[in-house]
Amino acid sequence: MPLYSYKCKDGHTFDLPGRMDGSDAPTRCMVFVDRDDPSRRCDAAVERVIAAPARVFPGADSWRR
Repeated sequence: MPLYSYKCKDGHTFDLPGRMDGSDAPTRCMVFVDRDDPSRRCDAAVERVIAAPARVFPGADSWRR
């Protein structure tokens, strides 16, 4: 399963494995606000973050080398 990054409206970011069609994507933030009290979560709306590709080719003929 690929790993996707998510960001909530409050600025928290987290990564989760998920399906490519996005059917199991979270709708609420899963970050704990208080580590001592696990019932206190951020619970803000989240959106998937689109990341840049890992490999960037420097020129037009760089793939031939």
